[in-house]
Amino acid sequence: MSSSHRRPHRGGTPVAVVAATAVAVLVALAACTGTPLARQASDTVEKSLATDATQIEVEMFNGTIDVRAGPAGAVSATVTRTGTGPDEAAALADAQKIDVTLATEGDKAVLRAVYTPNPDSPDRRGASAVVSVPAGSVLMLRTSNGSIAISGITGTAVADTSNASVEATGPMQALRVKTSNGKVAVTQGAGLLTLETSNGAIDIQAADAVVEARTSNGRITFGGSLGAGTSRLRTSNSAVDVTLPPGAAFSVDAQTSNARIQSDFAVSGGSATDDRLTGTAGGGGGTTLIIETSNGAITLSAGS
Repeated sequence: MSSSHRRPHRGGTPVAVVAATAVAVLVALAACTGTPLARQASDTVEKSLATDATQIEVEMFNGTIDVRAGPAGAVSATVTRTGTGPDEAAALADAQKIDVTLATEGDKAVLRAVYTPNPDSPDRRGASAVVSVPAGSVLMLRTSNGSIAISGITGTAVADTSNASVEATGPMQALRVKTSNGKVAVTQGAGLLTLETSNGAIDIQAADAVVEARTSNGRITFGGSLGAGTSRLRTSNSAVDVTLPPGAAFSVDAQTSNARIQSDFAVSGGSATDDRLTGTAGGGGGTTLIIETSNGAITLSAGS
């Protein structure tokens, strides 16, 4: 009587089981994160509102905001919605779950994008907006992981984002910026400028401005003129370059470490060492400039 013998498996788990397990893990990861096997698709939504409201709020997520000066008495916007899914059709259907509204709320006009299934965790989804507002508007702009651009506005603006840059062009009365890991650039600035980022440079061109600029590991540059009051420029591990008119009058307190301070202006009434400069230039006037950095040079230049 014969008997059959099975050859014992050697070397651990069979290859087929390992492969099946790997596929199961990938599918599980895709289900949890929505990223490895998902596709993205976008559509656009047009919104417009006739309003005399001067306060305009824009709230997007994982996307950019671009605000431009437009006609009085109206706010209009083009919003790009991006969804995610296993294929293009599903991703487009997901994008359409982002609800976009433009309406008057009290004395404000509000443009808002919300992913309705889960507003607090939109994952790879996003909404970006190009918005036209009256030039004199008071703006409140909020997004995440997207840049903000403002042009032609003569009113005021607050821009709040993360991991992205902010650019503003135009003589606003006041501008407040908060971001991280992104550059801040202001052109034709004026009035009160409060600018904060981290791991990004701050570049300012302004006239008669009072500036509060703070970053880390980023260069700060200022060119133009300072208004009456106290302006502070603070960074670390990087340089600060300030260019003022040749006849500028101001008090200065500048300090750094492991670097030098250079000044085209004759500063008197204080102290001057390689890494600390205090005193007044041009008689001082009502303008005070405070500069702080470390491991970076400070340069005060007289422009043409």
